[in-house]
Amino acid sequence: MRSPLVDWLYSYALNNRLDGQYTDGEEEYISCLYSSERRLERLAAMLDGNAQRELEDYLREQGIVDSYHRESLFFAGLSIGLELSRLG
Repeated sequence: MRSPLVDWLYSYALNNRLDGQYTDGEEEYISCLYSSERRLERLAAMLDGNAQRELEDYLREQGIVDSYHRESLFFAGLSIGLELSRLG
């Protein structure tokens, strides 16, 4: 069970820090983000109703998977940071 402080840290990081700014490819990240959104809109427009629902279901489930990945990476980074702080 996590503490309220850790939950708050994750929420803060998610809302204020996890936007590609800590990578060497921030410009590419933003470019790909916009490009992928436009491609998704074009793809959705090409699909019939059943295929659009299937795509929406896929995107919803993929969003859940991505959320778990972000949470896992955050807690791994936090854990490493706490371990390093004990060394110093």
